[in-house]
Amino acid sequence: MWIFIYILFIVCSLIFVPKVPSEWLVPKNAVFLVGGLFLISSSFYFPKFKEFKNLWLALILGFLIFSFGLCFFIPMIFPNEQGQIAWNVWNYFQTLNAIVGIFLVKTLFEYTDSMGRWVTLTKVLCWMGFIFAVYSVFQFMGAEQIFNENNGWYVKTPKNAAPVENPLVTSFLGNSFFTGNYLSIISPLCLIFKDFRYKAFYAVIWVAIILTKSFLAVASGFIGLAAYLTLTKKFKWLIVVI
Repeated sequence: MWIFIYILFIVCSLIFVPKVPSEWLVPKNAVFLVGGLFLISSSFYFPKFKEFKNLWLALILGFLIFSFGLCFFIPMIFPNEQGQIAWNVWNYFQTLNAIVGIFLVKTLFEYTDSMGRWVTLTKVLCWMGFIFAVYSVFQFMGAEQIFNENNGWYVKTPKNAAPVENPLVTSFLGNSFFTGNYLSIISPLCLIFKDFRYKAFYAVIWVAIILTKSFLAVASGFIGLAAYLTLTKKFKWLIVVI
């Protein structure tokens, strides 16, 4: 089951379907929802190692289910003047993602037989962040090898334009804003390990975050760094960061 969660994360990060209206978001959502629900259903076969209980996640899950019910049934009860039902599909995506995510947390916690599982998962996340960061740096330099056509999701850098003036830092997420936040979430995980390679990963990831020119991504990266220093009680370095 744990191998499948590694595969699920990697496929969700990389998958895209070219030549379709939503080549980034919809395929990633489809893989996450179908794969996540499959992983949850497969857990019924394996024995549990512990019980998961959390009041706050229970309240959040209840709120999400309630809001999903409202968004789904109210358009059916109150259609428009033509009698048509207008559902907000994008609201469903985000709500279902959050619901499946909570159940995934519960499932992985209950079926953790050793902390080594989480260490391996963290290393997979660090490697994915490094791969995305390296690819983003190459994109910024103009070495766009995969996405060579304007698909309407981002503004393509003209061939005669300087990369510094109009960077194309989208990685496999189709958007520099998403790329920056993806990297900023993963970046603190690289600090957990003492190996030099993960420190190098962290440096390259920060370079890519800055190249995205996303203020929120940079702020999130600093918040993640501050959280890591606080949890590890490295208060002298925390003062320096602040």
